[in-house]
Amino acid sequence: MPETGRDPASWPRFPCFVKPVFGKGSRDSHRCANRSELEHYCAQHQDMLIQEYLPGEEYTVDVLSDLAGVPRFAVPRARLETKDGITKLRGREFPFRQSGVLIPTFHPSAVLRSGGTSLAQARADFVRVKRALGRVTAERSQSQGA
Repeated sequence: MPETGRDPASWPRFPCFVKPVFGKGSRDSHRCANRSELEHYCAQHQDMLIQEYLPGEEYTVDVLSDLAGVPRFAVPRARLETKDGITKLRGREFPFRQSGVLIPTFHPSAVLRSGGTSLAQARADFVRVKRALGRVTAERSQSQGA
């Protein structure tokens, strides 16, 4: 767990990482090499979170929960570099392993916060997911039955 703080004047070590407490993705997040950079970015926004910079590979855990909120499936993985944010990736199909497909969607909390357009986009994404799941399932059934 990285050391975390909120006061740029008392932050003890550099480089560090600064980001809004309430942010979206990596928007307004910065690696700061020194106190001057840290103070500059903290002055631009209210409620900034300062964290120890941890170099190396980043890991995340994707969790699939049922409608009651019970976790049913968890996959730890190394996070790959992403040039595009979720708004550009969502709803697109990406090949996965031999016969699978990944379709990024908005996180449910983002949809609940924003509503409107993001809710409509999430619905459209889930229609794509349902169609892709049907297609992949049919392809697997055909290959196993052949």
